Amino acid sequence: GYVVSDAIYQSYKVSKSADANAMSPSGKNMRIFVTGAESLVWQSLASVVVPGFTINRMVALAHFGLDHLYKTDAWAGIGPDTTSQVDHWIPTLFGLTVIPLIMRPIDSSVEDAFAKYVRPPVRKFVVEYEKAQQAHDGVS
Repeated sequence: GYVVSDAIYQSYKVSKSADANAMSPSGKNMRIFVTGAESLVWQSLASVVVPGFTINRMVALAHFGLDHLYKTDAWAGIGPDTTSQVDHWIPTLFGLTVIPLIMRPIDSSVEDAFAKYVRPPVRKFVVEYEKAQQAHDGVS
């Protein structure tokens, strides 16, 4: 929902911009498409893939820690019902607790990766495409 909605919104904003409206129709369409695709990939990574993986690993870490705790003398004498409840709720609560702590670092990391590795070649492609379209339009 949100990821697709944001991609549509970002494309819509570009379609209404003065820069896009000054372009040829095919240049404008390319700019709209690239903006939507970039937003879709960025949001997928920053809002779904990386946070999901990170939270999954944090929950696994909590399970790992609890498994080692259960083997210690500190846990001796605790019944299986308590162990079952602890094993269910502590990793879940730990996963929920890390969410506010991981969002900014994930967003900045995805943004940095996009700025360094994705946007430069995409921008180069778009500029070359627009130049080719202008040359084509000038010939026709």
